[in-house]
Amino acid sequence: MSRAADAHTITEHAGRAVSDAFPLSHKMVVWLSACTRFSRLKKKKRAGQRRRGRGRESGVFSCCKVICQSERREEVLRAAAAAAAAAVGVKDAKTSQAFGEREERERRKREIKRERARGEEKRREEREKKRGERKREEKRRKRGRREERKKRERQREVRERERREERKKERRDEKKERERQRGRLRGEREEKKERERKERKREEREKELERE
Repeated sequence: MSRAADAHTITEHAGRAVSDAFPLSHKMVVWLSACTRFSRLKKKKRAGQRRRGRGRESGVFSCCKVICQSERREEVLRAAAAAAAAAVGVKDAKTSQAFGEREERERRKREIKRERARGEEKRREEREKKRGERKREEKRRKRGRREERKKRERQREVRERERREERKKERRDEKKERERQRGRLRGEREEKKERERKERKREEREKELERE
């Protein structure tokens, strides 16, 4: 509660209590309230004077001393003291209420903070979950790429082996063809030699017949 609100509360209760206890005129009650408020709110230093440190009750007492006659002063002071105590009680009640409200605000702040912390924890868990899923997905992709690479390597090895087998077969066929060609040429040479030998024998026989 601010100082102005505090003074206003005390003024209200003191003026009401005194006016209820004694038949004061409206002007006196207003003047009492004004003096009480003035004595409570006057805080600045005057030239060469120290600030008067009167509290909540002293403002009420000084006003009552001024406006009340001497034979009624004690009663008015008691009423003013009761009014001041009531004002203090009201202020304490308002202070308690403000404290409760502050506690409620603090509790709400703590609850909001916990909610934010839980939300942040949940978001962190979500991030961890997504990061784990991304890692697992990356591992699956790497494993898939590795298996695909191994598959391509196996296929390349199979193709290389097939090409080697094909070249070996071609070389064998070429070798057989060369051997066949060589055999054919050798047979032709042998046939030629055989013809030449028969031709020579025939010529020799003819020469022998001519000599005979």
